[in-house]
Amino acid sequence: MRLMKGSFVILLLMLAISGCGSENADDLDDDLARMEYVTNDGNEPNDLYRRDLHNATSNYDEIKEYSDHYSAFLTTFHEELLGLYTYVDELDESETQATVGRLSGLVDEITEKPTPPEFYDLRDVTLGSLLEMNAIDKNISECADGNEEACDLTRSYTENLTEYLRTMEYTHQAKVDDFGVVS
Repeated sequence: MRLMKGSFVILLLMLAISGCGSENADDLDDDLARMEYVTNDGNEPNDLYRRDLHNATSNYDEIKEYSDHYSAFLTTFHEELLGLYTYVDELDESETQATVGRLSGLVDEITEKPTPPEFYDLRDVTLGSLLEMNAIDKNISECADGNEEACDLTRSYTENLTEYLRTMEYTHQAKVDDFGVVS
């Protein structure tokens, strides 16, 4: 019985294997020819799928202007953030709060500018950085008074602010690339 089942399985496998090679070479060549990619069949690409958004975007000048302002914002934000690290490390409460005030002012200034819809997500990330600034401002006083937990939190919030900056820089660069903005 076992021998009979085994030979039946072997017979089925042999039939399956022999059936796989039954196509002739002409059929295979026809199949491969049909699969060839035609680069231009006479149809123009749909504007929705074009990467050349300089021509497809009607408000290119507005996007470029906002992008230029945002680039300047990022440079100033980066410089202020470097100073913030120094003041937090030195436990200089007044300079830390002054730097946080300047950073908050920068965020307020850039978010009050008319923002093209293409940059709304970038504006949201920028506004999110205010949460970290508020937390730094709140904890630096306790840190300056010697509360180690508040110092750890202040450093952590400052590092989070750096991550916000990286996200803002990355998102801005992606937008510049997507819209073909040239400085």
